[in-house]
Amino acid sequence: MNTALKHWKEAATVILAAGTRRRPVVNNLKDKAPFGGVENNSKQMWPHRSEFDYEVLLLKRSGKSGFMPNAYVFPGGLVDSSDFSSDWLQVFKSFRNSSHFGLGVVKQPHETRPPIFATDRAKLGSPIPGQVAFRICAVRETFEESGILLVVPQKADETQHQPPTLAPIVHKYDKHELNKWRSLVLKNPVNFIDMCKELECMPNIWAMHEWGNWLTPTGVYGEKRRYDTAFFICCLQEVPQTMQDEKEIIHFKWSTPSEILQSYESQEMWIAPPQFYELSRMCHFPLLHDLNHFSRERALEGCEPWLPVRLVSSDGYMLLLPGDELYPDNPDWMGENQVNMTTEKSLEELPATALHRIEFHSLYDATVNVNIKPRYNHRNPISKVSDNPVIKDNSSTLTEAMLRIIEGDSFGIELYLTINNEKPIAVVLCPGWEKAQYVFDTLEEYKLFQPLNPMLILVGLGKEEAKNIKIQKGCQIIVTTPKSLVRLLSHHCFLFLRLCHLVFDEVDVLFSGASEQMSAILEHFKKAATSEERVSLPQQIIAVGNRWNKQIKDLVREYMSDPCVVITIMEEAALYGNVHQVILVCLDCEKISVLLSTLDFTPDIFQKTLIFTNSAKEADHVFTVNS
Repeated sequence: MNTALKHWKEAATVILAAGTRRRPVVNNLKDKAPFGGVENNSKQMWPHRSEFDYEVLLLKRSGKSGFMPNAYVFPGGLVDSSDFSSDWLQVFKSFRNSSHFGLGVVKQPHETRPPIFATDRAKLGSPIPGQVAFRICAVRETFEESGILLVVPQKADETQHQPPTLAPIVHKYDKHELNKWRSLVLKNPVNFIDMCKELECMPNIWAMHEWGNWLTPTGVYGEKRRYDTAFFICCLQEVPQTMQDEKEIIHFKWSTPSEILQSYESQEMWIAPPQFYELSRMCHFPLLHDLNHFSRERALEGCEPWLPVRLVSSDGYMLLLPGDELYPDNPDWMGENQVNMTTEKSLEELPATALHRIEFHSLYDATVNVNIKPRYNHRNPISKVSDNPVIKDNSSTLTEAMLRIIEGDSFGIELYLTINNEKPIAVVLCPGWEKAQYVFDTLEEYKLFQPLNPMLILVGLGKEEAKNIKIQKGCQIIVTTPKSLVRLLSHHCFLFLRLCHLVFDEVDVLFSGASEQMSAILEHFKKAATSEERVSLPQQIIAVGNRWNKQIKDLVREYMSDPCVVITIMEEAALYGNVHQVILVCLDCEKISVLLSTLDFTPDIFQKTLIFTNSAKEADHVFTVNS
């Protein structure tokens, strides 16, 4: 550990995600919107809890705790000198000659690495690298606080580290013996080394994937309560037996990310800003396999240290994060100057070009607002829903849809990629070259599961220009405009033979500005889809827009089979979704009788009725009356 630090205490935490036996209700792309449904009445666009096949562990801190009392946090805590002990070399003896104990080499340049990882621990007297010691710390703290032991047998050789599958829980140890060791480790962390030697096991550092680095902001928890915390993520096969220590931790909770966020918003529990941010980020991955794949591949990209800077406004406050246009060029890392930035403006009045902030109107009313590109191939959190049917960052929405397709989310994409992998399987149409360039740049950053090899094609009026364009080998996505695509098709008619996904970005703008080209493209796609050469390849049109109009209605009717239409504005849904709303005014005591009289009819066509109530008790009452 770095005893030379004056202003910071080093710590480690782990986001534990464990698989559940239930299958997600929504497991097919055509059954859902790109981001899933809105969770209850939340203003956030979180997937519904039924879409997740895993849960995340949160631990409630004691009310007597000096740091964030009564808060729900991820397992973790302060690093101990024993985590850097040379005695670990005997425990990890089969990995001592491996680079970084077999963890792999992070691609991020050393000079840009966070100090918590970049510090040369050998110069501080420890033979244990920082990225190993902080993982040991996270494993030890998890065992102390929850009783969950994340270890692997010492006999595991180098070929078994970093498995692509989910991490297992070792069940061979006696429960009473583990309880004994847990008590000893709580008394003295050095006993964790002795336990691993006696049980012949190693902390499963290879299942701990680097996720982020959060630093405590100045002036929030006092001068002595500032932590430099390494965040890891670990995906487990199943939910393990969990027991709070009844000292620092008084309760534990396994829930889906959206459930936790909803409980926070409903003031049922309080979570700190890093937990709010990271859980919102995890909502991109309702399936545990996808989360594990992403976190394992992304971990070697590295991360950046985030020191939130507090800005107090007239109606709340916000935590500014690196990349936001209001984030200071030289943040006060030591807390020696002004604690908080202040403004007389409201949150809505503050500049909003480059956003990376968490806005707070109250303790339980938080919103992540971000439109910048995440660094090191990370993902932005699911952000605030705008007034339009899509999220403010339209390209982000589009990219999410494309990634679900290319990653093969329940689509069996590998089957038809092997048929002919030299022709693109998706074309993204944008309303102009600037938007096309932005979408292309975004796709370039999302090379997560397999190389997408996107290609930006913009064709001028020159007669030979379209003819001379060559589709690069391995290209899977073409980003272009309607006019460029029409010119391209005049010389590359084969382009649609293996095309499976035609994507319209800002479809309402495309139809209003290039209706003739759009009609030609759709007819070409329709004819190509019926050709014999396509065999059984799927055909899909994805349209993301801001307003419903006649052209979109015709698009759905004439070119989409079994369409899934998602409208996020209630007024638009009522106008264009054939929703008929009738309001019946009655006394509260008459609600049940009025409801029964409304339902007392025999429909010509079999139908289902969905009833919403104000409480679980009222729902039980309605169910009993209707049974």
